[in-house]
Amino acid sequence: MELYENIKYKFEYIPTSFPHLNEIEWKNMLKTFCIRLANKPVGGLLISKLHNFISSGYKITVSNNDYPMSSTIYPKIRYINDASVLIVIPSVPYFTYADTVCADICTDTDDSFMKNMEKVANGRPSKFRLKFSDKHRDYDFVISKTKMTFFIGFAHELIHALRHFERMDTDSSKEEDNTIYGIDGYTLKYVQGNTQTFITENTIRKEHGMDARISHDSHELFCYNVRFTHKNADNFDKQDYLK
Repeated sequence: MELYENIKYKFEYIPTSFPHLNEIEWKNMLKTFCIRLANKPVGGLLISKLHNFISSGYKITVSNNDYPMSSTIYPKIRYINDASVLIVIPSVPYFTYADTVCADICTDTDDSFMKNMEKVANGRPSKFRLKFSDKHRDYDFVISKTKMTFFIGFAHELIHALRHFERMDTDSSKEEDNTIYGIDGYTLKYVQGNTQTFITENTIRKEHGMDARISHDSHELFCYNVRFTHKNADNFDKQDYLK
């Protein structure tokens, strides 16, 4: 609750006939997400570390858009300076599929690529940046399309913020990979006694019983700014924002 109360919020009403959230509903959603994160070990550590930074003068602002910098509304982070970030979490539809793998799909194999995938599928950092093009295209069969939730989208952007405050985001070309699954040596890690905790989207996913994500690619399902997806509007309501 402390993190939620110390984040700054900006909300602008966006007129639409699609299922959307008003300001109170949007803020309640973010509060619910903060509580949900805080109730698990990795999420709780993420919340605690961010709260410590805010207590030291750092700033997180969450908005439902980033007008006029961009007219496209989707979850994103903007780095204002070393100690301040703007996170966008939409109040209008942004529903997509993500590429994921399940924890038991890579077991009992001697293949080096698949052994590494098994690590990633179980929330551990990858030995290398995952690419399924060219020579690894034959491994596409392990990938599933899973709905991306607003909850995970919020956690993802908070991890970006913590990596930025910790000065872990120096290589922008690999920042999404390090935020989603982590690469050995570049993953946000905290050590307490004999315990080390990696903070990635996948470690958050794991403690909430979700499959691991293996790329930043997304596949639009129903998005406010993507016209061809509007035919799917009747398949969504306000409750889908909270999943």
